Amino acid sequence: MLLSAAKNHWFAASVVMLLTLALAVLAMIFLPRKYHSEAMIFVKLGRETVALDPTASTGSMVSVLESRDNEINSIRDMLYSRGIMEKVADRIGPEVILGEAPLTDESFEGNFVPGTDYKGSPRQRAILELRENTDVMNSRKSSVLTLMAKASSPELAQRILNEYVDVYLAMHNDAHQTPQSNRFFEEQAKLLKIQWQESMKALQIAKEDAGVVSIEGAKDNLKVQTHETETLLMSVKSRLASYQAKLEKFETLIGKNPLNQQRIQGEYLSTKSELSATLAEKQAIESELEAMLGKAAKLNRDEVAIGGLQQEVSIAATNFAQYQELHEQTRIEQALHNDRFTNVRIVQKPSFVPKPISPKKTLIGLAGIVAGTSGAVLIAVFLELFMTPKRPEDKDDLYAPEPDYPDNDEFTAAEPETRLAREVVDAANG
Repeated sequence: MLLSAAKNHWFAASVVMLLTLALAVLAMIFLPRKYHSEAMIFVKLGRETVALDPTASTGSMVSVLESRDNEINSIRDMLYSRGIMEKVADRIGPEVILGEAPLTDESFEGNFVPGTDYKGSPRQRAILELRENTDVMNSRKSSVLTLMAKASSPELAQRILNEYVDVYLAMHNDAHQTPQSNRFFEEQAKLLKIQWQESMKALQIAKEDAGVVSIEGAKDNLKVQTHETETLLMSVKSRLASYQAKLEKFETLIGKNPLNQQRIQGEYLSTKSELSATLAEKQAIESELEAMLGKAAKLNRDEVAIGGLQQEVSIAATNFAQYQELHEQTRIEQALHNDRFTNVRIVQKPSFVPKPISPKKTLIGLAGIVAGTSGAVLIAVFLELFMTPKRPEDKDDLYAPEPDYPDNDEFTAAEPETRLAREVVDAANG
């Protein structure tokens, strides 16, 4: 049947196949070209991964474990963000991305002003175009991300990817920087330094009022002096007791021995004089001891006050040192942020590929050949089945009644070929 259809309708099949091939050639010629550019970034272990932000170390800390997969996925999400698309569109220009203006080196960032027709604005259409023609790919268990951008020219594709990578690096840098942290720690360090200096001044005044260099040294010295004074007082008290016993003894002897009365009277007066001197010495020692005890009480009060001031000085010095160190860390972080030091490295810059990735001429040619061949076969079969009249020999019933052919000289003379065909059919039917 296929051979019969091809034989009977070869012209129509040829026309269909040629038209299909012509459409394929036109598609290869006139379909818009698409070019691509590729870049690769490597996410290495860096301060963003292993270091705490200075503001996170000012209070109680808990252990938080974050896998590398989480970090890579976070970077992928940031790369797909609308914010990046907007900045890229603003830098290059919406009309350039949409192919309505030529590519230039000028940056249009900051020129966007929202209008009433924002949904249908060139900027919105350019953002959607970028979202459709940019992609991020990475292999499993890999720290390398491949970025791809497609555009109507290789220069535009490379420019889009250049801006894309640059905008992301700036966003990544800002994401790992706490705004105003350097100013905060600088102000806190200045306040704590003032508190520390005031505490030191108050401690100095307290020590000057105490009249000692060291409370502990003064207490130890006073302890030794007090012990010596108490020992001396005990010795004086012992001599007083001895003198009193002598006086009592002399008082009993007076009047009993008239011969020694004068000697006894002299010794009595001498002992009484020594007793008076010893009593005066005892009073002086007691006064001195009382003064020492008062000084000890004052030292105890000064020790409490100076101890509190020393503790304030220690706390203020510790806080000042801590915030001074954090201020230095934030200063370093700010310097690294300004110079854009991150753990993301560009291992392959956006490439320039002059060969278009679409349309694919080989695939279009093969599709045209397959479609042309299939269309030719189908049109030939269709015409054979539905448009070609049936011949008697093609009918299933071989014993169908013969057609009523006119038998006259006029028919025979007018259509000799038809009569010949009827005779052939009669002969075939027996």
